[in-house]
Amino acid sequence: MSIKEPSEIIGTLTLTERKVECPDHGVFVSTRIVGFADVWTRCPICMEKAETERQETIQKEIEDKENQALISRIENANIPEKYKAATVHGWIATGDAMMEARAKCVAYVKSLPEKKSSTLILCGGVGTGKTHLAIAMLLAIIRSGKKGLYTSVMRMVRDVRSGYSRDSKYTEQDKIDYYSRIDMLVIDEIGVQFGTEAEKMLLFEILNGRYELDRPAVLLSNKSLEVVTEYLGEAVMDRFKENGGENIPFTWGSHRGGAR
Repeated sequence: MSIKEPSEIIGTLTLTERKVECPDHGVFVSTRIVGFADVWTRCPICMEKAETERQETIQKEIEDKENQALISRIENANIPEKYKAATVHGWIATGDAMMEARAKCVAYVKSLPEKKSSTLILCGGVGTGKTHLAIAMLLAIIRSGKKGLYTSVMRMVRDVRSGYSRDSKYTEQDKIDYYSRIDMLVIDEIGVQFGTEAEKMLLFEILNGRYELDRPAVLLSNKSLEVVTEYLGEAVMDRFKENGGENIPFTWGSHRGGAR
């Protein structure tokens, strides 16, 4: 807001006060500003409006920066386009088991400030909504100001191995540290193919690093908990349990092709 200069000086009351007419708000008493020979206060209503507009401009700039930062975090999270608007409450639950699974996921997100390193394992058949629900949790955490990532085991392994290349700007350890330190990590396709011992050791190193750094994770698998346990190893599973980790079985049938 541009503050209009007074259109007319009505008269001087004292050496430090005078009546002035604001073209928008009428007559007001203007006071000489101490230390200045001929600088007087302006219309208080105009000044208040100007300050309000200034604060609104500052707030909008802050919100614009926050929105841009949020967009950047979502873009960097490797989330498939079809899930970028996913929400936990938008995940349709049609039975007691599904409602219980959703409630546990809601509780998990709410508990993270306290249970920083707890790990959630979602096991169940193809098309049961694991990815949708996991990414909905990831997005909720990203919207709270944290950084997160969605990946699969093999994609993560390939990325770490790219650190072997002489042309890579990052070493293998740089990559492992990245996956270990990011605020939230969602790893899909756990146990889909029984990888080599080197691949399993790499996954163990990342999950163990997250455990030591108090970083949460959500693991997704189309296999049973027994297969996941065999794949990850008892040591990893014990650490999950120690920090309040939980398995949520997705026991219902596929909803592919429906509204999920």
